[in-house]
Amino acid sequence: MKYLNLTTAFWVKQIQLLLNFLVIILASATFLYATTYVCSMGVERTFIEQLTTLPTNPMTQFLKIVAGYIVLVGMVHYSGFHSLKHEGSSFFWLEAFVCVWLAYLTHFSFNGMVFIALADHLYYTKDMKNWTLIIFVYLVLFILTSQNVIGLIYPVLSFDTYVSFLPFSLQKIILVGKQIFETGNLVLFGIYGLCLLLAKEREREEIERELKRLEQVNVQMGHAITLTRKTAEDNERKRISREIHDTLGHALTGILAGVDACQVLIDLDVEKTKQQLGIISNVVRQGIKDVRGSLQKLRPGVLESDPLKDALEKMILEFKNVSNIDILFYYEWEKADFDKASEDIIYRIVQESITNALRHGHATKVEVNLFDDEYNYLITIQDNGMGCSDIKYGYGLKQMQERVAILNGKINFYGENGFLTVVEIRKVGNI
Repeated sequence: MKYLNLTTAFWVKQIQLLLNFLVIILASATFLYATTYVCSMGVERTFIEQLTTLPTNPMTQFLKIVAGYIVLVGMVHYSGFHSLKHEGSSFFWLEAFVCVWLAYLTHFSFNGMVFIALADHLYYTKDMKNWTLIIFVYLVLFILTSQNVIGLIYPVLSFDTYVSFLPFSLQKIILVGKQIFETGNLVLFGIYGLCLLLAKEREREEIERELKRLEQVNVQMGHAITLTRKTAEDNERKRISREIHDTLGHALTGILAGVDACQVLIDLDVEKTKQQLGIISNVVRQGIKDVRGSLQKLRPGVLESDPLKDALEKMILEFKNVSNIDILFYYEWEKADFDKASEDIIYRIVQESITNALRHGHATKVEVNLFDDEYNYLITIQDNGMGCSDIKYGYGLKQMQERVAILNGKINFYGENGFLTVVEIRKVGNI
């Protein structure tokens, strides 16, 4: 059954076209030869008396049949080449008309061409619900164009009468040949219809499988969307928590250092204490501004108006102003071109490292270096603080790791001699 497919149907139709051509040539040649034979035997009068109507020129009929069949073959192949898909198209009824006209030219001695038009009509009718109506119409057409039926209402030349005037041996060959061709035509149409029916069924099953597959894909996509939404929510929570940690942590560390300085200065120099409190006030305002910016999903406020280098210098100056820490800053990224998201991450890494040096390491000196080599952009932040032999990854260090991972970079921490942070970011083109 696997060989009964559209490819098989195509070749069955080609054979059917050839078979129909042979049978109508047989019929028209019989009319032509019988006429010539009757004239040569001198029995024209007896022959005419057996006919129900006067014959036309058999040679003219023969040529018309050949021309008409060429037109039919052209229409069949035209429909195949142009993939006609309009159900109920007048083209197929025109094809059926040509088949009936060919049957008329053979004096309705053969009307099997109707099945060729029916085969085409069924092939291009996608809705199988219409098949019953189409088959019914063509069967009625086939019955009405048979010689026995049409002879009841319209005088036609009898094929059997022509054959009866031929030699008996030739009669047998013609009648048996015609019967074989007619039967073969029906068998071929049956095979064609079965191929078409099975192909339609396979197509329907394939569509059902595809629909089920699409349904599964939709379910999987739904799960993926849910997971993506959940991941996005988690990432957003982390981002906001990082922003709040950075802004509040930085601001509060500066405020704490400034308050400590005020406690020392208040008894020694009131004016310097007031100046220090003014600096602390500015830090608080900037902290509030950064918190609002974080909640509004904005960049650090200073990066909105300044390039990365200037933003880092301002941030370092704030640390110096509110504490006694000495920060050395070296920037050699003049040719670096980072997007806004990358600049945000670099800014936060430097800010977090200085905050940790001041808060946890109690450092008095920090050296910040931004330089590059052939393959990487490098950040090193070294302080002279307490350091630690066993580094514990708290919230701040974990957030720094996550940030560097976003840049497809690496970050390492060393606590043997003070605290050292080393960041490597691969240059574009060297990834």
